[in-house]
Amino acid sequence: MKKIKTTSWKSISTSLLVLIAISLIVQGCGGSKDSASSAPASSDAPAPSSSEPTMENMKSAVVDAIQTISKNTVSEITNLAKNQKAIQIPDSLEKVQDALESAGKSDLFKGFASSLNGSTVSALSGYKDSLAKTIGSINIADVEKVIKGGDDSMTRYLESTANSKLKQNLIPFVKDAIKDTQADEWFEKIKGALPKDTGGLLGKVSAATGVSIPTDFDVEGYLTDEIMSKFFDIMANQEKLFRQDPKGRSADLFKKVMAAAQ
Repeated sequence: MKKIKTTSWKSISTSLLVLIAISLIVQGCGGSKDSASSAPASSDAPAPSSSEPTMENMKSAVVDAIQTISKNTVSEITNLAKNQKAIQIPDSLEKVQDALESAGKSDLFKGFASSLNGSTVSALSGYKDSLAKTIGSINIADVEKVIKGGDDSMTRYLESTANSKLKQNLIPFVKDAIKDTQADEWFEKIKGALPKDTGGLLGKVSAATGVSIPTDFDVEGYLTDEIMSKFFDIMANQEKLFRQDPKGRSADLFKKVMAAAQ
């Protein structure tokens, strides 16, 4: 009985070993097949990089550059305005200013100048989002032309393509700012301080003074035009600085765009 039991156990053990061996062989073949099917594609071809210049992202890089330059421009004008250096009294009022200063009323023009600069700070603060939106929507047809047109070519491109829209979007902010700083009221005080003839407040003043308030002077229009003029002049200088040392999220790509345009 003991011999028969031992023989049966050996037979069973042998069969199990055979089955295990077969199973391992099958799994090995299957694993190789799965590995082959899931193996990554050849890495000989470089993966596409979003940082490589294409026509689309070259345009995007230029727009981003203009956005960065415009932000720097707004910051510079704002700082100048806070120091009363952004907006000056118009030349057309120079004689009026001299006459009032001679009469001991220089505070009127100081108040007027201060209100114009204060209006500039306020207007630009509200205008920033509208400015960024307008710049973001511009369509650059020829990247190479915009890049190679000179140190201020991006500024001039924006001026030529969006000046009217930028100005129209600025006007409401200027209007509100003038009310807040009472710039128009300061101008009314200046008019009221001058001697008048029968022509009314905007008429010629007496011959003794020899000066007059320009009949077509408009505080809102003057400030709007001055801000726009100052914006593009300062932006041109900011662009030169940017080209020397590009900053912003697309700075690296912009450098490649400039290199490609050479």
